[in-house]
Amino acid sequence: YADNAVSDGRLSWNPGGEATYGLTSCLYPGIVLAVRVFVSENPALAAGVSSLVSGILFVFLLARLLGWDTDTSPAGGAYLILMGLFSLAASIPYLASHFVSGMDTAFAFVFLTSYIILCRRYERLPSGARVLWMGLWGGLAFFARPDLMLYTFFVPISMVLFGPDRKAKRDGLMALGLTVVVTGAQVGFASIYFNSALPLPFYSKGMPLYSDYLIEQYRLVPF
Repeated sequence: YADNAVSDGRLSWNPGGEATYGLTSCLYPGIVLAVRVFVSENPALAAGVSSLVSGILFVFLLARLLGWDTDTSPAGGAYLILMGLFSLAASIPYLASHFVSGMDTAFAFVFLTSYIILCRRYERLPSGARVLWMGLWGGLAFFARPDLMLYTFFVPISMVLFGPDRKAKRDGLMALGLTVVVTGAQVGFASIYFNSALPLPFYSKGMPLYSDYLIEQYRLVPF
C-alpha cells in the first residue's frame, strides 16, 4: 500500500489498480512511508521496522503518561513507570510479536495512549484548545483503527453525563460533536474514495468468512 501510494498516488493493493479500502488503519502507512525511505530494498523488513518504531514510541508515550500526566509526586511517577514497564515485560511473549509483525497493532497503542494523554491534560488544566484536540484526535480514531472509537466516543459522552459542572459538560459536548464531525468526514471520504464506507476487515471479521475453529475460539472475546 505504501509503495503504491508513492508510485500511483493512491492507496491500492494492486500496482496501478483502483483505490482499495483493505487496511484497517489508513494512518499507519504514514509510518511505513517514513521507514521505507531508509529501508527501500526490503519490503518485509520495512514492515517489521514500522511496527518496531511504533512499539518504541508507545513505550515512550506510556512512560510519559505515567510519569508526567498523573496526579502524583515525582517518586510516585517513577514507581508507576516501573510498574508499567514491568507489566509490559511480563507480557513480552505476546507483545514482542506485535512489535515486529508489520501490522498496525503497535500503532494503535500509540494512538490510544496519545489520546489518553490529551484527555489527562484537559482534566488537569481545561482549555478550549485542549477540547479541540480531544475532538479532532478522537475523530481520527476511525482512520487510526475503528475499534478505538469505543474510547474516543465514551470519554466525551462520560463528560457530558458525569461532568462536575456545566462547563465540563459543555466541553464534553463540544469534544463529542467534533469527534462525530471528523468521523463522519472520514466515512464520507472513504465512501467516495474507496467506494466503501468501511474497511475490508470489517466484512471479513464481522461476517462468517473465517473457519468455524476461529469463530469458536474468538466468539466470547468481545464480552
